[in-house]
Parts: sequence; structure tokens; C-alpha cells
Amino acid sequence: MNKKEFLDTLGRRLAQQLSQEKIAEHIRYYDEYLTEKVQQGMTEQEAVAQLGDPLLIARTIMDTSGDDMGEKTVYEEGYTGKYQKNSQEENLREHHRGIDGRLQTRLGCLVAVIVIILILTLILKLVGSVLSFILPVLIPVLVIGLILEYFRKK
Repeated sequence: MNKKEFLDTLGRRLAQQLSQEKIAEHIRYYDEYLTEKVQQGMTEQEAVAQLGDPLLIARTIMDTSGDDMGEKTVYEEGYTGKYQKNSQEENLREHHRGIDGRLQTRLGCLVAVIVIILILTLILKLVGSVLSFILPVLIPVLVIGLILEYFRKK
């Protein structure tokens, strides 16, 4: 899904419950967010995929917007221990910062897995090369030893 498809889907879904002003505000926010991600080097499809399903985002926005079609204010406990007022846009920005953090964590795990696989591959290659030198000598010695052992028993 590209940026235009994402924004169109989001806008159509938000139109079922929100005012045109609120829809424009959310579309503008996601347009800026996706533009910023593309400027940071992501493709449109990667940036859209990172956000997730536009219908789910629309449902979340509508659920948090309240019944009066106005902006719902959310109060969260700040670092000072006092409650501070956060707008819906601030909450969405926090949500997307969380997505970015999880993506970086997953990327770090992926890099660690790749490094471990490379190390194991090198170890197996080293063991294989050692065995390739030893086996041509070891196999005939073992065969001769087995033949001698067989004739000793008789």
C-alpha cells in the first residue's frame, strides 16, 4: 500500500464519524509522518507498513475522539508525578515513537541472529576443512586396523 492509498483509506473511514476539520488534521499528521519517514530513507511502502492497518488506526482515533466529535483529552502521569494534559496528536506521536523503538529492537535482534549464523558457519567451515585433511589419512588407518583386528581374532 502506498501513501496515497493509506491516506485515502484512513480519510474515508474517519469520515464516518469525525468532522471534516478533524479528518484534515489527522490526514495532515499522517501525511507529515510518512513524508518524514521517506526523507529518512524508507520507501513509502515500508513507512506505511510500519504504521499498520489504516482501518485500525481510524478505529483507534474514533474511539479516542469521544462522542461529541471533538478532541478527547487524555491525562497521563508525567515524570514529575503530576498529571499532565496530552492532546490526541501528542498521544499518536508517542504511539509512533513506540513503533520506531520496537522496530529498532527487532532490527537489533535480526543483526544479532545474522552474526550468530555467520559465526556458526565459519566454525563449521573450519571443522570441515580440518576433517578434509584428516579423513584421507584416518579412514585407511581405521580400515587397516579393523582388518588386523579381524585376523587376530581368528
